[in-house]
Amino acid sequence: MKLVRLVRGNMDLRKEPRGLPLWKTQDAKAEFARLVREAAKQDQVITNRDEEVVVVMSKKRYDKLMKKPTSLLEFFKRSPLQEVDLDIERNRDLPRDIDL
Repeated sequence: MKLVRLVRGNMDLRKEPRGLPLWKTQDAKAEFARLVREAAKQDQVITNRDEEVVVVMSKKRYDKLMKKPTSLLEFFKRSPLQEVDLDIERNRDLPRDIDL
């Protein structure tokens, strides 16, 4: 994994390939308030012995990810095109003959 090195104050932060900031566990503990502030803006990845182990994200993003998916039926019920009267008619012609 290619890491981009960043330095914030006396901390050595890195960015992982997706562009999310990486925090060492000890730095995350020492700078917890800042980690929380940054997580409100962008997901933050915490590493332990150079292995990504935790992602800290905002509550808003978490709620969005955990939201129950809408069924296809619900999607169509909520559609602004629900009131449009479509005349859908299937073509009853036989398929064409093809020489293989």
